Amino acid sequence: MTETNREKKYYTIGSVEKLCDLLEILSTQDSWDLNELAAAMGLPKTTVHRFLLTLLDRGYVVQEKRRGRYSLSFKLFSIASRVVEQTSLVKVARPFEEHLRNVLGETVNLTVPSGPSMLVIDKLVSPQALRQDVQLGSSFSIPSSASGRIYLAFASPDDRARVETAIRLEGSAEDKQKLPDILGRIDEIRANRIEDDDEEQYDGIRCLSAAILDSSNRACAAISVSFPVMRFSPEIQEAAKKELLEAARQISQRLGAAVF
Repeated sequence: MTETNREKKYYTIGSVEKLCDLLEILSTQDSWDLNELAAAMGLPKTTVHRFLLTLLDRGYVVQEKRRGRYSLSFKLFSIASRVVEQTSLVKVARPFEEHLRNVLGETVNLTVPSGPSMLVIDKLVSPQALRQDVQLGSSFSIPSSASGRIYLAFASPDDRARVETAIRLEGSAEDKQKLPDILGRIDEIRANRIEDDDEEQYDGIRCLSAAILDSSNRACAAISVSFPVMRFSPEIQEAAKKELLEAARQISQRLGAAVF
């Protein structure tokens, strides 16, 4: 995000912001050379080089060889993995994810809202050769995914407003175009309690998703099951809806939801 787009706050430390920008840019491809990074950040090479040297010293960045290209190390992944392991949501949801994966034989994803997207914080992959498999930390557009739409339908008014703002500021043109229609379908989606992704994220993949509610009875996450279209028969769809709703209900109850 550029300086003109970012709202400045009294506590903002410019160098920390730039370091965060550098980490995010580094994550977008396998490796970068110094000139590319300086151009991407709009900063002098000497400034970017100092940031890189600091990250190298702390183990967050590796360099192929002297004067070589720069890449992120696995240190951030290690930190993120520890955060996920300690998250009560993942601990509570994991047994129900395992049940869904074992009963349905398909990939299960657990996602939480992050700006205009749903972030994958846990997954259990189908044992079948033809399957969906995304990386932890991947994200799905909220307007264009079953997980995003079901989250939006069960979110609190304040959380929904925050997502709307994020989509309008950061979402793609397609997301912005879809948003009014989705907001007009909120009551319908809530009534259905399950949302369907009809190959919107990946060609050949259908997805069913249910909301997970917290102790305030508002959506805090979504759980989904993904199917290759060739295995997505009407009978499988109905069975999956029942299993998914029951898993979401039990996870929500364990998080303190009073009604589901």
